Amino acid sequence: INAEYGKQWYQRRVRGLVQKLLFEPSQMLKVGFLCLLAESLINVLIVEKVRYTEIDWKAYMDEVEGFINGTYDYTQLKGDTGPLVYPAGFVYVFTGLYYITNQGANIKLAQYLFGFLYLVFYGLIVMILKKTEAVPPSFCSSLLLLHIVFIQYLL
Repeated sequence: INAEYGKQWYQRRVRGLVQKLLFEPSQMLKVGFLCLLAESLINVLIVEKVRYTEIDWKAYMDEVEGFINGTYDYTQLKGDTGPLVYPAGFVYVFTGLYYITNQGANIKLAQYLFGFLYLVFYGLIVMILKKTEAVPPSFCSSLLLLHIVFIQYLL
């Protein structure tokens, strides 16, 4: 009887802890930190293990190159996928990436930079959610859209 009671007590305790971590807003930072660690590991695995697929990076670098070479007319800025359609802020950010990544040649560095930016944004969102004290920590797993936006640049 004593062993059975101990087992039930342990199960109730674990169940209570899991429910607390998933549904009590006061636990947002703990869960957010654990999710951030998991996302960090996932990002490294993606960059290191998944073959890079060229989608738009070369086109972005071509567009930025035109800007760097003095073309400020948007109708003249083009890449492999067509004309530049993003706002000037895009051009400025990607100009920085152009220089940091050796004119866009160091794609792995760009992937890690996007992974880092993703983790920064993820952390900021977790802190905002914690501040509201109204959102359960299980919401961290719902940040899939943010993941998709950034991770496309890791692949």
